[in-house]
Amino acid sequence: MFKTLKRNYVATDFSATNWDEINLLTTVANNCAAELALDNQVLRSSFLSSEVNGACIVDQHIAIARASYPELDQPKFRLFPLESSVAWGDDEIAVDYILAVILPNGHDATALDRITAAVQQQFTEKTVTVSETRKLEKMMSKLIKTLA
Repeated sequence: MFKTLKRNYVATDFSATNWDEINLLTTVANNCAAELALDNQVLRSSFLSSEVNGACIVDQHIAIARASYPELDQPKFRLFPLESSVAWGDDEIAVDYILAVILPNGHDATALDRITAAVQQQFTEKTVTVSETRKLEKMMSKLIKTLA
């Protein structure tokens, strides 16, 4: 029997109508809302307002899109491999992935620092291309276990 991998953390076939930062954040919010059964408008507003406060880029190619959500009791994650690199933030660093991190309202102030450090460690240990979905899913699963 073939073993299939359930894709809990990696969005496959991710595409956007326009490959700019604002449109990608909106598309990320829409996807997260649909996959995690959360309110789309709340996520969209939170992702956009967090990005206005400054881009968070890890390992020079992963943009961390941050949002908070009132009814969550633990963080939620989705990784979006991009078809091609996109200029991100004020410095327009070319990113290959967007990692959506949705934190509970009132989260610990160090939560994002811990997540950023874990992402940095996980993605610098192994080089994985955006097309290697199975490997990305395993990396994200390991990352989630590290943060639990």
